[in-house]
Amino acid sequence: MPSRSQNHAAETQYEKHVDHDPSHINRNIQHKEALSLRLALGSILGPKRPFTPTSHSSSGTASPVHPAMFGSPGSPGMPPPPPNTTPIHAPDYLFPRGYHLPHTPSRLGQPDHMRDPAWPSGSPSSAPSSAPYSPHSSSAQSASPTDECPPVLALPPPVVEDPTSRMAAPTLHVPKPCSVSQTGPVPDVKRTTGSGSGTPKAKFLETLESKSAWDAFFTWRTLWLNLAIAERGLGLPISEEAIEQMKTNLHLTPEQFEIAAQEEKKRRHDVMAHVHTFGTVAPAAAGIIHLGATSCYVTDNADLIFLRTGLSYLIKSLGVLISRLSMFAEQYRDLPTLGFTHFQPAQLTTVGKRATLWIQELLWDLRNIQRARDDLGFRGVKGTTGTQASFLTLFDGDHAKVEALDKLVTELSGFSYAYPVTSQTYSRKVDIDVLAPLASLGATAHKIATDIRLLANLKEMEEPFESTQIGSSAMAYKRNPMRCERVCSLSRHLMVLHQNALMTASVQWFERTLDDSANRRITLPEAFLTADIVLSTLQNVSEGLVVYPKVIARRISQELPFMATENVIMAIVKAGGDRQEAHEHIRVLSHEAAHQVKNLGLENDLIERIRLDPYFDPIKGQLDALLDPSSFVGRAPEQVDAFLKDWVAPALAPAELQEAIQQSKKVELSV
Repeated sequence: MPSRSQNHAAETQYEKHVDHDPSHINRNIQHKEALSLRLALGSILGPKRPFTPTSHSSSGTASPVHPAMFGSPGSPGMPPPPPNTTPIHAPDYLFPRGYHLPHTPSRLGQPDHMRDPAWPSGSPSSAPSSAPYSPHSSSAQSASPTDECPPVLALPPPVVEDPTSRMAAPTLHVPKPCSVSQTGPVPDVKRTTGSGSGTPKAKFLETLESKSAWDAFFTWRTLWLNLAIAERGLGLPISEEAIEQMKTNLHLTPEQFEIAAQEEKKRRHDVMAHVHTFGTVAPAAAGIIHLGATSCYVTDNADLIFLRTGLSYLIKSLGVLISRLSMFAEQYRDLPTLGFTHFQPAQLTTVGKRATLWIQELLWDLRNIQRARDDLGFRGVKGTTGTQASFLTLFDGDHAKVEALDKLVTELSGFSYAYPVTSQTYSRKVDIDVLAPLASLGATAHKIATDIRLLANLKEMEEPFESTQIGSSAMAYKRNPMRCERVCSLSRHLMVLHQNALMTASVQWFERTLDDSANRRITLPEAFLTADIVLSTLQNVSEGLVVYPKVIARRISQELPFMATENVIMAIVKAGGDRQEAHEHIRVLSHEAAHQVKNLGLENDLIERIRLDPYFDPIKGQLDALLDPSSFVGRAPEQVDAFLKDWVAPALAPAELQEAIQQSKKVELSV
């Protein structure tokens, strides 16, 4: 087993042969969770095999390669992995509760100098700091061209493990599932030639596409392994040799992908193509792979695994965004600003209090996404139409064993429960439940971004704007809120994707139809990836929001005299005056001041008119205090404090969110 330093040296040498600009790759590829989500979504998002010019989908459940995600057909194949490195395995998150799946996390998307956790002394000086993001740090104010911006939740560094030190399986009432071995050939995809793009982005997408396929079929094979282990433990004649061969061949090689492609072309069925391909490397198990199961045993159960993992990533990203906005709210808890109702001037609030309105809706989104994730069950072992008839036959009519099989496979696959009844698929209403909170998140994001866009028009607040950024090719002075505009654009797309899930679930005839498949393969990954970029863009905005207190104060000064009239009337009454007389004097002076503002375009001079009117002599010494903006914000600062303490802190208290926040970095956008 090569050492970490050997791995690093080999990868460094390997990178010399890859035609790309490392800084460009790091800025664009290492962008937050897009990579991790693509890998987590696995077979829902990924193609049937790593892309080659001859690759095509032939079965009814196969999906076309989405051009926007993977580039156009004919793109060059991805380069081979560095020599003398450990295999690229499915990441830890595929089976977060699985007993037999300790494996090396993916290293895709990490900058070169981060691939080895033990950086050599000569590692680049631009290596990112491990310190958590702080709004008071210099990096929070501006980002230099050399700043590295890892994902909010970067994949952990690779760990080269000794196979003998693997986690032991728990004691079960059936033979224990052994640990998955990491031995075997390194996944490799040969470089191909073609007319497609050779840009770093295209190469990354090809790499990503291939990694998604590896992870997807690793998951399929693991599900087949779980089924075989459970069936053997419950008495079916499955040999230990078959189990061992399956465990040692969970990772597909390029040659196996080619075999699968040939099998799929011949059989026109993707799952059976991989059943036969698995059998070529596990011949002792060839006759029992997929025993009693239907295609949806692997496809639907894998999808549920990927959906749960994708939701976990979004939960963590959302937690980080909430923490960023909470720091902003605390910083500006008592800065008075003009409130707006109907987008017309209203009573004052504070900049921080307005931010809590955004945060509260994000907290509801966090709650809803957590519920959707925690409610996800497993399809389990249900058979072709959900009756488990094939398994009842296998166990000679023993209902107890069939129930035990379903429960055991569910537990081995990391779920606490399986849906009690299913048809051939899990109900597509589950997809509705998953996409509903994402659509709701889209509505929240759109509202936040719209507020910031309107405030930018008023010049009270702006999203980050780089010193060399160009707002318009014609109007050089412009500072367009393009990031918030992007959030609004993507959020609208995210909101409407939920409609696809509703319509798909409504037309599933009886035990199933296949017209859900192609739609889901586009809708589900697009929803997750869109939610991810919306969150990362909002985080980028929140980390660089610019507030202009003097502009805010000027606008307050234009509107506050009208708002202060009630306080002036009350002060006159306290000084012994008549309320009705005071009201009439204020009414006349207010109309005169309004004429100055509306008809003559002058400043609001109501306070000066009050000062010149002898009627108000008893309270003229109090006018400055009566016009203090802080006296018009009510309990806004105290509301911010209580909200952050009583609502935000408990919501962000779970360990997974605290870890995400502590490990988070600034998000930097290149476009």
